[in-house]
Amino acid sequence: DQQLGAMLTETAVFNVIDRVVDRVGPGTASIKFHVSAVGTPDDQQIARTNMYYNEANIASAITEELNEAVHMLLTNRFQPVTVMDVGVEIEVGGARKTGTIVSARALEKQARPGETVQLEVAFDTWRGGKETRQAAFTIPKDQAAGELRLVVRGGAGTAWLQQLMKQQEQNVLRRTKKKEKSFSAVMTDFLKRDRNNDVLV
Repeated sequence: DQQLGAMLTETAVFNVIDRVVDRVGPGTASIKFHVSAVGTPDDQQIARTNMYYNEANIASAITEELNEAVHMLLTNRFQPVTVMDVGVEIEVGGARKTGTIVSARALEKQARPGETVQLEVAFDTWRGGKETRQAAFTIPKDQAAGELRLVVRGGAGTAWLQQLMKQQEQNVLRRTKKKEKSFSAVMTDFLKRDRNNDVLV
């Protein structure tokens, strides 16, 4: 059932997590899932990994993206889709594993359009020490000469903005008769979205 499929999937996974975790409270979790279906473009499957922290009930936060994936497939406007298999791997812990970006610097001071530069990103972990991570940025081929300022952020920092933009886009689609993206493009956008533990430039 297109309307109930996503909800039932989320409920089933949540019940399993709830029994395994056996508590309500804060924690950090990583999830790896795949959704195989018949009727998707080129029989493409959904496969994602992500990481979550929730200070109230970590079990309730883990299934958010999985539910969205199933809902996207079953309620798409392009063609009927039948979900054949849903696989989920989850690791849950009580510790808080979050961090705050404190600085970022480019390891190369000069670069040409089209070249990739490496950045060193430093951040403070929650009640821990400092850590560093590297991120890459490819300079646009049409970039004009001169100083280029970059914004470095974490993936989870824009989750609320992405949700707001999604809601606004859905409202516009309901009010207009503009042609929607292809099914393949919708799936690609979902697969390429930011992950909560990404460092993005």
